[in-house]
Amino acid sequence: MVRMGMTGENCFEIYEKGVLRGLKITRLYEFYIASMPKKTDRQLPKIVLMYFVYDNTLADEDKAFLYANVVTGRDSYYKNIYEGYERNIEIYVYEQLKAGNISDNLVVLYKALLKTQLVCDDTGTFVSKMPYMYRMQCFSDVVRYVHVRYPQFTEETVYELSGKQHIYVCMEVTARLHLNVLTDRLEKIQLIMI
Repeated sequence: MVRMGMTGENCFEIYEKGVLRGLKITRLYEFYIASMPKKTDRQLPKIVLMYFVYDNTLADEDKAFLYANVVTGRDSYYKNIYEGYERNIEIYVYEQLKAGNISDNLVVLYKALLKTQLVCDDTGTFVSKMPYMYRMQCFSDVVRYVHVRYPQFTEETVYELSGKQHIYVCMEVTARLHLNVLTDRLEKIQLIMI
């Protein structure tokens, strides 16, 4: 399965058995993380965590999941492991802020680690948009785009859903969001800077 590059939640159970049995297969841990259901409250095996402290070549989405998972458990079950991850997580958060990326796992990281030291010329523009960001969740395959109209501009800002179940929308309080009846939820993202 690893040779064929198979990932997905349907492969997870097999990779999990390999990890728990201690099999020595190249890139097994990477495929284990890539196939895992992405819930940050899930406790990962210690051997997997130790592996990624020293060799983390995960894709950005999987890396965000792993780091969010470690940050979520840093005061409880990952207390002893967090120290080894701390510097790498801070660098990763800085790079993601600089690139202006956002996802559910990055929101977890930003909430936990966003400090004034991370706000600089490279990250300032994106960080300044955060108080105006909303996570919009859509439960319909019919809705393809979200249109946000700002009173200050004549044109709308269009956000494409493109098969995603949710997107992050940046809008001011005065913006008008034209929601379809099929769009269910709009959540304010609240980040607290220390």
